[in-house]
Amino acid sequence: MSDDLDGIVDNLRETSTWIRVLFMVGFALVLYMVIAPIVVVMMVVQALFAILTGSSNTNLRRFGNALGRYVLQILQFLTYNSHVKPF
Repeated sequence: MSDDLDGIVDNLRETSTWIRVLFMVGFALVLYMVIAPIVVVMMVVQALFAILTGSSNTNLRRFGNALGRYVLQILQFLTYNSHVKPF
């Protein structure tokens, strides 16, 4: 039992873990407070393009694709599926 507690204390003292937690909080905030509103605006603009011109905007599609890849990188980092910071 004492060895288990020592392991937990050692983990709590590990600065790299705390730094990762800070990065995770920062990336989560960026994801929900910056990227989510951008996606909503892009969705509305693409819908307007489709209504007005009959087709979507190529530049917005490319940007949306790049943004989707970045969101995937953030989610992989937040869920410990990647140790590479998404920047």
